[in-house]
Amino acid sequence: ARLSLTGEIVNLSSSSSESSSSGAVRILSGSSAGAVSGDILIGSGDSSNDKAGDVTVAAGSSATDGASVSIEAGASLAKDVTAVGGAVSLKGGNGPVGGSADISGGAGTIGAGGNVRIAGGESSRVSGVGGSVTIEGGAARGDMNGGAVSVKGGDSTDAVGGFLELSSGGSLMADSGSGKIFTADSER
Repeated sequence: ARLSLTGEIVNLSSSSSESSSSGAVRILSGSSAGAVSGDILIGSGDSSNDKAGDVTVAAGSSATDGASVSIEAGASLAKDVTAVGGAVSLKGGNGPVGGSADISGGAGTIGAGGNVRIAGGESSRVSGVGGSVTIEGGAARGDMNGGAVSVKGGDSTDAVGGFLELSSGGSLMADSGSGKIFTADSER
């Protein structure tokens, strides 16, 4: 079956409520028992003469805690150790000047600002290796400089600035991880 909604403006919304929870909106593709299940594509249209439309995914505000936004790839239920869970890709658009990708914690209007945590996945198998985290500047071609990587604690106007800590991982049964900081070789 196919559902098509067209028009200058198309609204898909749940019912509002004054005294209880508002209605939910679910967008799901069909399940499949023997092949690939359906994809879901949410995107704006292209434009040949002006800026293309933006896509915004935003959770609702609240008088108490704000609503969360969760983006999670699908798990793999296979028993094969080579099966991989789905990936999540967050990338700025290509162009004469590439688009940026920003990840930031929310600003605190009264208290502390929100944290940002980037972590590799844990391994639940005794022989499995934990996931790595790689942060690197972009490569450049020709006589242009490669992209820089900056790691910096936060500034403060009236108190102590944020500290910077780099540490290797500990171990219960073996040596802790080593630490290395080095510059790359030059062919010149």
